[in-house]
Amino acid sequence: MSVEENKVIAQRAYEAFNQAFRTGNLTLLDAVIDANIVDNNPAPGQEPGLEGVKKAFSSFAAAFPNPHFTIDDMIAEGDKVASRLTLRGTHRGDFQGIPPTGKQVVQTGIDILRIAGGKVVERWGEFDNLGLLQQLGVHPEKRIPLRHPDGRLIKRDVAQTCLRIGDKAQIATVVFGDKRDPVLIGSSTLQDMGLTADLEKERVVPAAGLISS
Repeated sequence: MSVEENKVIAQRAYEAFNQAFRTGNLTLLDAVIDANIVDNNPAPGQEPGLEGVKKAFSSFAAAFPNPHFTIDDMIAEGDKVASRLTLRGTHRGDFQGIPPTGKQVVQTGIDILRIAGGKVVERWGEFDNLGLLQQLGVHPEKRIPLRHPDGRLIKRDVAQTCLRIGDKAQIATVVFGDKRDPVLIGSSTLQDMGLTADLEKERVVPAAGLISS
């Protein structure tokens, strides 16, 4: 398929999501998303394939009824289409342990879709989840100086950043290295990393024991 044809399919995919959100009819996605789509950046706990995509977006729509995608920019090459997106919605349901706030939120992101056989067969995506949480009034970030399990001190300027999300979950970004050459390990819930955090005492407890400065 041509680059322009792939862009049309990508546009149809986002239109299908918008229509599905409005109507609640997620079968509209069947025409544009392959049943065995590979999502390389799934939501936490997302199941594989199209059914996993549907459940993830249903969960998001329960927290933010009638969300809407806007395509701000779209670039295509070969079988891939990259889009700069804006997602808007109103927080009216529980979201990752955060009770409804009634706040209108705006989340930006980048999606890359691979097209084959007239459908989306693979996806990569990064959205501003931190910005979304801050709009919902999540506790401000607090840096916690730590020691690596091997005993090396993790400097404060590259220490672990923890965010309190209600009383049910926490998110962390872990960086090892120095100020000139930081190495991002990744972002996930502390629970997934085998850690728990006590922000008042400024410490993080791993499964193996306490590590803190």
